[in-house]
Amino acid sequence: MRDFDNDPEDIDKDKTGPDERERREEPRVTDLIRVMVPTIQSRFGRPIDRKPAKRVSKPNDGIGHCAHCKGRFRVGKMHLSGKLCANCFKIHESVRRTVEMHEGTFHMKVISPGNIHFKLKCAEGHNWTIGMESRKAKNWCKVCKEDARQRKLQQ
Repeated sequence: MRDFDNDPEDIDKDKTGPDERERREEPRVTDLIRVMVPTIQSRFGRPIDRKPAKRVSKPNDGIGHCAHCKGRFRVGKMHLSGKLCANCFKIHESVRRTVEMHEGTFHMKVISPGNIHFKLKCAEGHNWTIGMESRKAKNWCKVCKEDARQRKLQQ
């Protein structure tokens, strides 16, 4: 029969450290920290073989050019049947508001890309043309303005 208390193997185990049977199974801190290294098969836990979602296109979602600034934009985002981008459309709306305020009419004419003119007509029937570079129709009909000045001087 073997005496376990005086066995030389047990004495060596006591000197080197705790016995495997006595050690508790607690997770080490290094086991809790997980370093994610991107590999060919996965990128941060997600498989790479996923295909990117396709963008749902609209029927008129091609690329178009703005008639004034010549910028490239999606046709679906352009205004006036794909003629003007959003910024140039703001200029168009500013002219439209001024014309409505003075009870006149206007027509936008595209002469060439980057060269757009507005043909304006006042309530009295006077015609004139302004470029889109003026940003808005600040100065209304010069003929009506001169007539009003003459009437004021005669009084």
